Amino acid sequence: MTFQVKLALRYLRGRRLRTGLTLMAIVFGVMMIFGFNGILPAMQQAIQGVWRAWLTRWT
Repeated sequence: MTFQVKLALRYLRGRRLRTGLTLMAIVFGVMMIFGFNGILPAMQQAIQGVWRAWLTRWT
């Protein structure tokens, strides 16, 4: 291994709490992005349905 990799691993081992929290934040952020990509189309369809129902009520 190169010197830089050894130095980085030593730093990460020394800062376990910070490393763990950062890793959890990254995983949570990625999960949120994938979750929103699944939820947003359904929300958009629901809002469009409500909007169409409201418009047909007043026309």
